[in-house]
Parts: sequence; structure tokens; C-alpha cells
Amino acid sequence: MTDKIPDINSPDRLRVFVSNSYLDRSMAMKIRNRLGEYGINVYIAHNERDVSPILVEKILENISTTTVFIPLLTRNFFSSEWTMQECGAAVALAKLIVSVSVEAEPVGYLGKFTSIKPLRDPDGSINTESLCNELLKFLYTKGIITNDHVIKGFTNAMTFTEANYAAEFLKEVDETDSISIEEATRLFTGSMDNLILKGSFKASKILTEILEKYKESLSRETIEQLSQKKIL
Repeated sequence: MTDKIPDINSPDRLRVFVSNSYLDRSMAMKIRNRLGEYGINVYIAHNERDVSPILVEKILENISTTTVFIPLLTRNFFSSEWTMQECGAAVALAKLIVSVSVEAEPVGYLGKFTSIKPLRDPDGSINTESLCNELLKFLYTKGIITNDHVIKGFTNAMTFTEANYAAEFLKEVDETDSISIEEATRLFTGSMDNLILKGSFKASKILTEILEKYKESLSRETIEQLSQKKIL
């Protein structure tokens, strides 16, 4: 069944702008990659200390077309003159802002917006999978992402950790809002060939529970596909 999320080059595709110091690019890239699996275009401003006039123009253009602005609040962030200008532009353009309080709390005009404090692993590093999950839940509660995004993120999971977080998110969405039969069909057919989902105890268990809930309403064609894959 056709994916309802707009094509990656479509102007209708959801866009997120991550504002970060070039020193924190690794964290920003992890966020971009995971949100990208949910069908979200994520723009990361730059990876260099100096910003050229051409890049400045591109950055401002991307802020103007983004739906959500996410500043990564680290010590490096506040020592970067350009990131603060990006924040100023996002505020002036009335963008939805959600800060990630990595090493600092939002200050000034950022203080009036929602912020998320990420969990840390035992070694002190940021748990980016948990962080992305919290960001996605926030976007869902704001009506920014839809059931289709949640399903896409689940079916695109590339690690067991991603699969587990995506499965919990999917379960919450289905229990709260319920997915449609059309969405359920996309969920089941999109999950059939993902070996990560099959190998994850939590993900496969939740998928089985949801399948049991909707299987009586699925089309004969979908039932046959699932049977061939030995899912039913």
C-alpha cells in the first residue's frame, strides 16, 4: 500500500531544523538519521567554524521553511555566535521551538518554549535513541507528525534499540488514538521483511498484539501476504 508521507523532495514533507555548534555535529547527525527514518527532513546548519555568506543565505532559507526548530543546548552552543542568531531568526518567524537541554537550560527568549532533558547512559553519554523518542512524542502531541510517521519509523527501525523504542511509541499511539485499517495494513506489510523487528522480542510482541486486534478487518490480499511470510 502506498506510503502517504510526501516524497523526500516534496515541499509538503515535514521539515525540522537542528541548530548546533559544529563541535556537536555527531549528536545532530544521530538525530537527523533517526528522525529521517520517520519520514522527516532534518536540516543541520553547518560543520565548520566559519559561515560563508552563501551558507548564511541557505541557513536563513531553511529556517523560514522549517516547521520545527530544535537547538542543542551545549556549552559549545552558547559559545557560538551564529547559533544564537539562528535562534533569533526562529523566534522572529514564530517557529515551533523545542530545546534539547544537553548541558544547559534554555535562557532568554528560549526559556518560554518547551525543552527536553535527554537521558544519559551509564558512561555519561547522551542516549540519542531515547532523546529522539521524546522529540517524536512531543511532535505527535502537537499534531506535527501523524500515525503514518509513527508507522514509517517502526517499519524502518535499523537496530534492536530503535525497534524497541519505536514499538513502545506505536503501542501508545494505537492505544490512545487507534490506527485505521488502512494504516494497519501499511504497518503489517511494511514490517514483513524487517529482520530487526522479527528479532526484537518487544517489537514482535507488540506487532503481534496489534495484528490480533485488526486481523479480522484486513483484506484477503493482506492476509495472504502475511500468511506467506508466516506472520499469521
